[in-house]
Amino acid sequence: MNTSATTPDTSIKILLIVFAALLLGQCFFLGVILLIHAQGFQFIEEGAGIFQYVAVALTLTAIGVSTILYRNMMNQSHALSPRPDPIATYRTATIIRLAILEGGNMVNLVFYLLTGKEIFLGLFAAIIAAFFLARPASDKIASDS
Repeated sequence: MNTSATTPDTSIKILLIVFAALLLGQCFFLGVILLIHAQGFQFIEEGAGIFQYVAVALTLTAIGVSTILYRNMMNQSHALSPRPDPIATYRTATIIRLAILEGGNMVNLVFYLLTGKEIFLGLFAAIIAAFFLARPASDKIASDS
């Protein structure tokens, strides 16, 4: 794909497809886990408490790192000479941001699969909220670049 010929509208449409695919992957995984739980999956009892601390730390880290990394990538593009294509920079930064958030959510879902504790669904919802706040939009290209 030639990034110099990509219009902002086309780039946003591509990013929205990536956004939807990542979101659907998380929702399908949650659906599979709920189906497994309905079949009477045996939960881990011993040592499962540490998962809660790891999950909270990972959730906060994923949200924080994705935001900081996104802002750094967008700010670094201003300092470069010649300045790179703002659409390509936004696309790259957004995909990386969404991937980091999805990774944190997948770990929360695995912990929920193993333990059955609802705290992991709450953390899943928190990252989904951050995921929607990071949703690609054409006005963000202008404001963030």
